This record gives sequence, C-alpha cells and structure tokens, in this order.
Amino acid sequence: MREEEKQVNYRGVNLLREGLELPEVSLVAIMDADVEGFLRSETTLIQIIGRTARNVNGKVIMYADRIKNAMKRAIEETNRRIENSN
Repeated sequence: MREEEKQVNYRGVNLLREGLELPEVSLVAIMDADVEGFLRSETTLIQIIGRTARNVNGKVIMYADRIKNAMKRAIEETNRRIENSN
C-alpha cells in the first residue's frame, strides 16, 4: 500500500472511530477484530460499535478467528449500555 493510501485509509478509520454522528449508519463490519492493537483496542472497538448507536436497527459484525479480551470487554460494555438505556 502506498503512503498516501495509508493516510487516506487511516483518516477514514479515524473518522469512523471518533468523528461523525451518522444516524443513517445501520451496519458496521469490523474486519480482523481479534487483531489487538491501536485500531482494535477495547476503547476503539467501543467507539466503532457506537457508530450504530443512533440507529434503532443498528448492528455490528466483528469478523475474527477467536474472541480476544478487547472484543469481549467491548461486547460486555456495549450490552451494559444497551441494558441501561432501556
């Protein structure tokens, strides 16, 4: 991947992770969710999952070979927030 493609890709991921409030977003797919690191930490996963929070039909699909700690904690925190909002 060329350097400029990496920068565009990073900016796109960063916007998805932290930035835009898009109520139309109803599906987010997280590829390689089990590859822990900067873009797959518990906090980052929660932020990405939160992109669907404004849509009543929002869904998140995490593709992974196995459930890692960051994924498990992000799922637990998301479920806790859903329960507290009802």
